[in-house]
Amino acid sequence: DVEITADNNSAQNCNTTEIVAAPNCECPIIAAPLANSIEICEDEEDQSLTATVANDYTADWYSAEIGGTLLAENTLTFYPSGSGTYYVETFDPLTECVSPTRTEVNFTISTLPLIEIGNIECDTLNQAYSVDFYSDSDDVTLSEGTLVVLLDNNYRAESVRDVSDLEITAVNGVCESVEFIPAPSCYCQRIANFSFEEPSCFDYEDGQIIIQAGTAYSGAVDVFLNGSLYRERTDLPLIIAGLKSDVYEIELQDEAGCIKKEMINLTQPEELILDLGEDRQITSGDIVEINADNNLFDIAELNWISDTATLSCVDCLNPVATPLETTYYKLSLTDEMGCEVTNVLRVFVKTAIPVFAPSAFSPNNDGQNDAFTLFGDAAKLSQIDQLQIFDRWGNLLFSKTDFIPNEESEGWEGDFRGQEMKNDVYVWVATVQFFDGQEELLKGTVTLLR
Repeated sequence: DVEITADNNSAQNCNTTEIVAAPNCECPIIAAPLANSIEICEDEEDQSLTATVANDYTADWYSAEIGGTLLAENTLTFYPSGSGTYYVETFDPLTECVSPTRTEVNFTISTLPLIEIGNIECDTLNQAYSVDFYSDSDDVTLSEGTLVVLLDNNYRAESVRDVSDLEITAVNGVCESVEFIPAPSCYCQRIANFSFEEPSCFDYEDGQIIIQAGTAYSGAVDVFLNGSLYRERTDLPLIIAGLKSDVYEIELQDEAGCIKKEMINLTQPEELILDLGEDRQITSGDIVEINADNNLFDIAELNWISDTATLSCVDCLNPVATPLETTYYKLSLTDEMGCEVTNVLRVFVKTAIPVFAPSAFSPNNDGQNDAFTLFGDAAKLSQIDQLQIFDRWGNLLFSKTDFIPNEESEGWEGDFRGQEMKNDVYVWVATVQFFDGQEELLKGTVTLLR
């Protein structure tokens, strides 16, 4: 206790004494705050935690149960920076006393589930439609139709009546996403049905698109082809003919405002290939084996359009030709679809003009075979442009140009530089010219016998 004395220092010794009892300086036991863990959705505006305390107390907020970082002080409301576990204790501003324990509070911010709409397809036969979509939620419901769960969080809403809107709801904790899909114009899709015929052959323009009246057809329609008006107020059925291989966009509009669009792909048939090979050149009397390479799966017709008398067969792909003069051989093949392919082979025939070269000569001045030269029909063989003689080692022994054939005196007499050559086999090379302008290179050997 404390005794306080007051004295006025007078002769009468006047004073006053007051005794103050010692107070209880220990903090009283203060109850920890009341606070509830909460889960909110990311799109909520109020993202705070609230504590309840007794009397005029307030609260301090911490990151840990003991110690930790002071996050907010002297406040009953705390705004966390994100999801996590937080701790709150009671604080008495008068005595600065706090509760002996802290209250654990969990704060969770859930994300809105995702809904991504994919393909919407009308089922005109069943007067319904389907919707493909993706959601990262496993809790998905529909307002209409049947939910089909696919792989990797992909879904399909099937058998939705084509006159009904559709709501897709996805839930993630306390978060809920709703996607509204108005009923597509499936009714309008039933105003017509499409079919098509692709071009019959490669590069043909005989494809067709056939438009038939559907169950919702109510009368004449405007027809647009690839964005341009094709027919105005025309009745169905309609055939669009003369089409080549391409992608076509068809749009129909009726008087009620219904619009139906359709993409039609007319594919290109495989190109037929026929190859008779490169043009040939032969000498009269030779033969030509023709090979008709082709890619036809089934040959319906085979026609050789040419001098068929010189072919070994006219109903086969690989005949043997024996032309006596230059001839064009044309083959036409037709497949089971009526597609035709042709190819031409030109065979050049060179007339054989015989040139005779003696196999031996004897330069002994007996008047017979005393020199080597070339002989031929004087009416056809014009001249010898060049004649060369070589020994077995390739040495040039004789060379002469531009002289007439059939004259031994113009040929080689078996000598070299004034000396007689010994008996042996020699090589000759000659270029001859005919009166029709043809030239021919000839080679051979000749034996010298003395």
